[in-house]
Amino acid sequence: MKLSKQTKVTEIVVENSHIWLNLAQAYEAEISPYTHKKPDSNGQYPLDSDVTLSNRGYLIYHNSTPAGFSIIQTTNKNTHDICEFYICPHVRNHKLGKWFAHHLFDLHKGHWHVKQLININYATQFWRAVIRDYTGNNFTQHQYNHNYWGKVIEQRFSNYTDTPLTHPSESRLKKSRRLSIPRWQPRKQAQS
Repeated sequence: MKLSKQTKVTEIVVENSHIWLNLAQAYEAEISPYTHKKPDSNGQYPLDSDVTLSNRGYLIYHNSTPAGFSIIQTTNKNTHDICEFYICPHVRNHKLGKWFAHHLFDLHKGHWHVKQLININYATQFWRAVIRDYTGNNFTQHQYNHNYWGKVIEQRFSNYTDTPLTHPSESRLKKSRRLSIPRWQPRKQAQS
C-alpha cells in the first residue's frame, strides 16, 4: 500500500517526545470510557507505556502534521506486542492506520501479539481487518483475562524470516537518544 509522499514515520526520540506525549493525552481521553481512567487535577491522564530499550515508539505524520503514534514492546528478539496505537480522528477512514500498522509489521519481523480491550469493538474490527490483509488471513485470535487490562481479545501472527534483520534507524540514531524518555508526569501546580 502506498500513501502520499507527504506521509512519513519517525521513531520517537527525546527531541520529538513532546509530540508523542501530547498525542498520548488525546488517545487516553478517547479510550477512557473503556479504561475508566480519569484525568488528574491538572487535566492530564496517566500513561501506561513509555519509550525505553524494550519499547520503541513511532510517530506518523501526514502532510507534515502529527497524525498518530504507536508503542511496540519487544519481549525478546523476535516477539513484538503493540502496546498502544492511535490515529488522530481527522485522518481516520483514509487507510492511514492500516498503512502505519503494515509499515510497523515490516520494520519488525517476528511473532506479533496485538491486544484490544474486549469492549472496544471498533478496535477489534480494525485489527482483524489489518492483520487479515497483511497475513492473507493467517492469524489466530483468542480471548483471555490479562493481569492488568482484564478481558482482552488478542490476535497473533508471524512474519518471521530466518534472515537477521536490523532496524532501519539503528545506523541513524545513537542508543542514548532513544533510551530513557521518561514516562509522562503531570506538572505540579504552582503554590499560591
